[in-house]
Amino acid sequence: MALSKTLFSLILTVLAASDVYAATLAPLDRIGHHEALNVSATAGVGREDVVSSPGASYISVKFADFQLPAGDVVVVRSPDASQGYAYTDVGRGTRGAFVSSPIRGDTAIVEYLALNATSSRVTSYRLVGFVRGSNASPESVCGQDNTRSAKCYANWPLAPLAYTRSRAVARLLIEGSLHCTGWLVGSAGHLITNQHCVASNAQAEDIEIEFGAEGQTCADACSAPLACPGTTVVTSATLVASDAILDYALLQLPSTPHEQIYIPQYPLGWGRRIAAQVDNGSPAAISFTNRNTVCGANTVGYMADTQGGSSGAPVIAASDNRVVALHACGSCDNLAMDIRDVVADIEARGIIVPGME
Repeated sequence: MALSKTLFSLILTVLAASDVYAATLAPLDRIGHHEALNVSATAGVGREDVVSSPGASYISVKFADFQLPAGDVVVVRSPDASQGYAYTDVGRGTRGAFVSSPIRGDTAIVEYLALNATSSRVTSYRLVGFVRGSNASPESVCGQDNTRSAKCYANWPLAPLAYTRSRAVARLLIEGSLHCTGWLVGSAGHLITNQHCVASNAQAEDIEIEFGAEGQTCADACSAPLACPGTTVVTSATLVASDAILDYALLQLPSTPHEQIYIPQYPLGWGRRIAAQVDNGSPAAISFTNRNTVCGANTVGYMADTQGGSSGAPVIAASDNRVVALHACGSCDNLAMDIRDVVADIEARGIIVPGME
């Protein structure tokens, strides 16, 4: 639930003839090509593998049978360590099979940090392939390409809210090589895209959802795959519902530990304040989710400051300005109720709040 509710109108045309319908589907933008690998990592034995493809715009590494011993970590990073992603347990999702987040450039380092000396497993993971990003992208435009950088519409008089509303739209990277677009809907962390983009839960588990990927000025064209990086807020989701004829897929986004947050509030009845940092000056962030505490079941924790009178404040994700929890109590960590539980209870009572799906 956002403080300023973003409303979208979805117009769907249903075509009865399935062959005609299939012909009208927008083609998926495949910006990467899959290449094969065959590398097995012995459990408990550290190693470093270099995955490279000269000229590639990015590298994503494909894992299978990923199940690390407790305490072990796999880091996929750039050679200079300016980019990097860490994976533990079964990695992304629940299957132990996934494609890593992309490393921009033509080389990625896969580093296995074997910190657990005692393990009964023979292997920790297999490298079965990688995606090499291409620098060319097919276009599908009607006549001339009249799209412009999002920033060009920040103060457009014909549609003053176009830029603000567009911030709820995300760039999707599916299985490391397919691009689509999705957008936030409702108040409980859902996202809608096409079914021909995400047709299975396996694809939903292997997805990058990136907000704010845009140029800083109107002159920034960002006309290359993965150009103008934004903030990747989700690297695995759950497919809730889909329909091939209506061509929609509804995804549930997780509440994310370590996600940056801020809390507008009226502590002690003072004027409005915002808690956005902690004692060391770093951004406030979620420290845990789905924990039973003195505040209740399935609570969300954080170190952002609150006082008496702050109860009822929204805990808002800085990445997309959506409410993730309802502040309720705490004593460092402070605690909130997961907003999805709140919305589910309201709906179970048969209460309809317009715009709060």
